[in-house]
Amino acid sequence: LLGYPDEPDNDFEGIDCHFCHRMYEGPGGTPFTQNGQYWVDDGTPTEEPVRRGPYEQSFAPHPSAKSDYHDSSEFCGACHDLRNPLQNLLDDQGVDTGRLFPEQTTYTEWEQSAFASEGTSCQDCHMPPAEVDPAFACNSFNPARPAATPGDDAPVYRHDLAGANTFMLEVIKGEYGAALGRTEELQAGIDRAIASLQGAATIEMQTGTIAVTGDTLDVDVTVTNLTGHKLPTGYPEGRRMWIELVATDVLGVPFFVSGDYDESTATLTEDAQLRIYETHHGAHGDGPGFHLVLNNRIYSDTRIPPRGFVPDIDTAPLGRTYTLLPDSTLAHWDEAKFRIPVPTNVQGPVQVRATLRYQTASRDYIEFLRDENVSGPDPHDRNYPAAVSRGHKIHDLWTQYGKSTPVDMVTTDT
Repeated sequence: LLGYPDEPDNDFEGIDCHFCHRMYEGPGGTPFTQNGQYWVDDGTPTEEPVRRGPYEQSFAPHPSAKSDYHDSSEFCGACHDLRNPLQNLLDDQGVDTGRLFPEQTTYTEWEQSAFASEGTSCQDCHMPPAEVDPAFACNSFNPARPAATPGDDAPVYRHDLAGANTFMLEVIKGEYGAALGRTEELQAGIDRAIASLQGAATIEMQTGTIAVTGDTLDVDVTVTNLTGHKLPTGYPEGRRMWIELVATDVLGVPFFVSGDYDESTATLTEDAQLRIYETHHGAHGDGPGFHLVLNNRIYSDTRIPPRGFVPDIDTAPLGRTYTLLPDSTLAHWDEAKFRIPVPTNVQGPVQVRATLRYQTASRDYIEFLRDENVSGPDPHDRNYPAAVSRGHKIHDLWTQYGKSTPVDMVTTDT
């Protein structure tokens, strides 16, 4: 496709090469940085749109231009900062702050962190240089043209865009992978998402040297955020991360568990010491809830800030205190303290293991979609023609593909 807006079925092409590489800053050079707003070059009736990127590629089979915008985090912010244009943020007293409600603020979190001031962009982490030589910028590369390498020292960047969502990639692989001939590629995407999660944090643990039966064992677990945004970030509905702490006796039998997750029922046990990182939004007066368009209040935000974080009212932690450092930024780590009761019949030595776990879609969120969606069946869906609604469809898929199985990010034991 050339990318003209009047082409048949253009709306069904998704986010492809032509979309991103036709984007530009817009008149005046000031880009949008929220709500999926963007300027796109549609060309003219007689000329193709200009494709933009980090290099000038005169050998390309279409008009091209160098674009510093494509190297900037502002490019990513066009879609990765969302504010409700119909709801203002209310404070805990219900007072209107005069600011649009921040549904998700990944770009703003980066902007308020040390990563922004140090010049580390979203692309530096999510679009690393290709590790193969030669690397080609397009899978329809024509050998008759010069190799698609912009220069001896100029890399071609990978377009993996790995994040954290393994669940939907599992669904797409299972439902459409074979038909599209993309099963292996989708699995590679899942593997990259897992690697992304496993590189997003570190975990350390300190314990008392002796566990006395009939007493308690003090355990301190420190989780450090290595990313350039909150951990986790993105849409808040159903997305969460927590510490699973397990103490076992000499035979490996657990006698204490915090953060226990039952995979058969997709239930996270909310014990008294559970350390969880998530956000709860809701409508003032109604409490936390998943009604995206109605929410106007942040009830809690316990996610770990990025390094060098200076938040505003949209992004400030709520429900957990992060240490204010001497440079007036918030600590980018969380120190979780556990007290483990040691029964009198426990035989040592005792082992304690801490695992940081991440989940894309909680049971509560998926059941909300199932129960609240009254849109009726999707007449275009050949795979689920009898589904009562799209909400029932996603519940069925969630159940079929592991109920958004949590990913183990990092583990430590002692």
